[in-house]
Amino acid sequence: MSNYSFDTNHSDENEKSENPYVPDSKETPEFVAQFIEVLDRHLCDTCFKKEDFAAEMGVSISLLYKRIKLLTGLSVADFIRNYKMQLATTLLNDKSISIGEISFKCGYSSIGYFSTVFRKHFGYTPTEYRNRLP
Repeated sequence: MSNYSFDTNHSDENEKSENPYVPDSKETPEFVAQFIEVLDRHLCDTCFKKEDFAAEMGVSISLLYKRIKLLTGLSVADFIRNYKMQLATTLLNDKSISIGEISFKCGYSSIGYFSTVFRKHFGYTPTEYRNRLP
């Protein structure tokens, strides 16, 4: 059993949570924004591991995973995948950028794997997505 509990009856909403996994409301957008900044800086770095990510965020791996799950409702892997897929759709709108270049910019070293992840996420390939654009 965890030593941490969730108290739903807060007498002072400005009081910082004593649970280290639950950032206060002022910290929430900052933590997710910092997470996205780190993600943006290292999106193309295939050697950047979860340990490096947590170290740059200044938290343990466990705390990083728990906070992201709590704040976004997604696992770290799902959040990153969704972020990459959103970036991919934005880049696919510019038909002057090749799918290979988009794959790399989204952090995939293989076009085939990028296409597989994209298809699994959206139900069609990046090429099919691009062909649907006006």
